[in-house]
Amino acid sequence: PPTPPPGAPAEVPPIPQEARGPQDEAPPSDPPVLPSPAPAAAPPAAAEPPPPPAPTGAARFRVDGGADVVLTRPGQRFGPGELPEGDYAIEVRFGGGDAIFGGHATVRRGATTVVRCDAAAQACEASP
Repeated sequence: PPTPPPGAPAEVPPIPQEARGPQDEAPPSDPPVLPSPAPAAAPPAAAEPPPPPAPTGAARFRVDGGADVVLTRPGQRFGPGELPEGDYAIEVRFGGGDAIFGGHATVRRGATTVVRCDAAAQACEASP
């Protein structure tokens, strides 16, 4: 074979297949590059959750005046707020005194009953 000119790369004969080892194998090809999935849309801003639904038969009552009022019926006592619809006795405390009977109240579903108490008369009145 002819001698290559000085500075030219030497010709290297290929390695026979049977003489090749694992280090002579071609590196595995890189896996195909897949396009990135589209970024997910940002979740909507958290809105205030809706209030829970009122229980079946729910009504409300509130108190006008400085008395502490609880509506009662056998086995049940309710402070101001939500309560089942129905007829109740008004239990009232004026100025931290003992609880006394203050009258009757009827509360209806979907309505707010207002209980107004008069300390001088030691009585209350309820109005839808």
